[in-house]
Amino acid sequence: MSRRRPAVHDPGRSDPVTPEPLAHDPLAPDPLTCLLDPDHPHRPRIVTEGPVAWLTALLAGAVFAIDGADVGSVVGLSSEGARTWAATLPVAEDLDRRGVEWGEGPGADALRGRTPPGTVTVTPLDEVATRRWPRWSARARSVGIAATLSVVLPGGSPKRPAVLVVHGPDTSSFGASSVSAARAFAAPVAVAVQATARVAGLERALENRDVIGRAKGLLMARGGVDDEEAFGQLVAVSQRRNLRLAEVAAEIVERHSARRPAPHPAPGPTPDATPRPGPRPAPPASRRAG
Repeated sequence: MSRRRPAVHDPGRSDPVTPEPLAHDPLAPDPLTCLLDPDHPHRPRIVTEGPVAWLTALLAGAVFAIDGADVGSVVGLSSEGARTWAATLPVAEDLDRRGVEWGEGPGADALRGRTPPGTVTVTPLDEVATRRWPRWSARARSVGIAATLSVVLPGGSPKRPAVLVVHGPDTSSFGASSVSAARAFAAPVAVAVQATARVAGLERALENRDVIGRAKGLLMARGGVDDEEAFGQLVAVSQRRNLRLAEVAAEIVERHSARRPAPHPAPGPTPDATPRPGPRPAPPASRRAG
């Protein structure tokens, strides 16, 4: 049984265009080869370790491998809202931020969760796109972008989608080979995004635990209560104000820091302001003679 490829959206139509069933494209780049082969022309330079570094490296490899792409980013939803997980240049991150703010652009469209995972969308910034995304299209054209290609990453939560977006300088930047390359990178990029999100969640949990511990210590010192009672006070305020526990704790720590007086200079010898006596005057001549 053959598998049909995900749809490719034509921005001039309201329904997606679904290609005929196709086998694996032998001409599409292999993302792992791009990363691991030191002689591969699309291999990015990895300067650090960890999921964020690998995600950034995969994104750079995708931009190199996708015909017509100049810059790219990976944008998605997290527990703290929309964020750019990686970007090859600041301009791509800026377009993500403005798109989310304005509710326009390929990233904002994908984050609404209406596009099935694996779907590749090619959008030339023509009159159709300008009517659809007026502010975002104008901003993109002002920085030399004339077309976008986006692919909704597979395997993520429907409530927290992520999308790989690349931009090109011409309205005809992206063709069939670009779509094949984008599909080839979608799954590895999705895995890297999930790993990056997991690490970010762990780091956030450690930070929250630290600030909650500091807030408990302040309550214990101020009210003479034990650890359990201090934690109960935090929970009570959190429920009453409908705030996360870490937010309540951070507010307590910030208020304490704001009231803390400025540190005094280190103690040391006090300068002596009393003028020192000068040389003793010579005795009168009569006394010297005697």
